[in-house]
Amino acid sequence: METRMRTRLFAAISLALMLVMAAGCAKVPTETVDAVRTAMDAARSAEAGAYAKDAMAAADQAVAAMDEEMKAQEGKFVLLRSFGKTKELAAAAQVAADAAANAGREGKARTRDEATTAINDAKAAAESARAVLDTAVLGKGSAADIEAMKQDLMAVMTSLTEADAAFSAEDYLGAKAKAEAAMASAQGIEQAVAQAKEMAKGRH
Repeated sequence: METRMRTRLFAAISLALMLVMAAGCAKVPTETVDAVRTAMDAARSAEAGAYAKDAMAAADQAVAAMDEEMKAQEGKFVLLRSFGKTKELAAAAQVAADAAANAGREGKARTRDEATTAINDAKAAAESARAVLDTAVLGKGSAADIEAMKQDLMAVMTSLTEADAAFSAEDYLGAKAKAEAAMASAQGIEQAVAQAKEMAKGRH
């Protein structure tokens, strides 16, 4: 009789321990998931979506995988839940989010340097185009062409002003794009003046 009682007690204790362990495994890893969310916020703050698109896409995919697995487990009966894989995916998402944040900061710094160079080069090209236009004497009938090119140069200067404003606002991608467009236009003006001079020579 005493042996049976001990056996039943042991079985009850074992079952209780199993239920406790199951409940532990069935608990959503809230702190781990929250840490991933925080890391993703940091990646967004670092503008990884703009300056490190591939790294941010990888982080988004990792978080999506974590969320999908967690949702699947939450849909199960509580004693059948297991968030072990969710924790593994969360760890991978954490690494991806941290990498995206770092890549975003590095990409922004690199683009800032590229924008600085692009703006300086475009300003030099604009000044060169201005000098060429100021000394351009293309002959009879060329006044309208010169005036049109001067208008184009004014547009270049406007683009450079916008590039400077974008740079000051830390929109380095926008600043770089505007500077590169201004550079191309300034070079186009200079080339157009050179071609017009050659054509004028041919008429003499």
